[in-house]
Amino acid sequence: MFFSEIYGSWRKIQEEKYEGLWSILGRDFFAAFEKRRVLDLGCGSGYFESFLRSRGVNAGIISVDVEFTKKVSPFVIADGDSLPFRDGSFDIVVCVDTAHLLGGSDFRRVLRKNGILLMSVFFNGTNYGERAEMLKEKLGGFEILLEFETGKRERDCVIVAKNSMTS
Repeated sequence: MFFSEIYGSWRKIQEEKYEGLWSILGRDFFAAFEKRRVLDLGCGSGYFESFLRSRGVNAGIISVDVEFTKKVSPFVIADGDSLPFRDGSFDIVVCVDTAHLLGGSDFRRVLRKNGILLMSVFFNGTNYGERAEMLKEKLGGFEILLEFETGKRERDCVIVAKNSMTS
């Protein structure tokens, strides 16, 4: 597939984004991942998990992508629109730069009530409003806790939300 061919070229850009997330959300936000069940939806080559480990956060992340891209453990090959997990399986779902590829919102089903979602989508100088609105539509019924921009070479609209709905 196309994805494995380009993941390697994204490392620096992704690291910049994660640095931005870290600087805005803080160490305490990510340190809480260590005590929770976390799903990295659209994990790519596992850069997010590697970034957290480099900052001393050793979270037990379940990594999901549509094809095998890197030896992260545990890793599940799955379509983000049909996740192979029980309802309410995760305390936290992270979805960086994948929301635009999701036709549905199966992440809702696997995120427990009051669970936290960290979701982002990249944008360019002319489509921020459109991309932010797309994220908000996917999050209908969620309580938006924080919305911000991050990234340098590639900008992201980021939303942190709480699942205030039942699965």
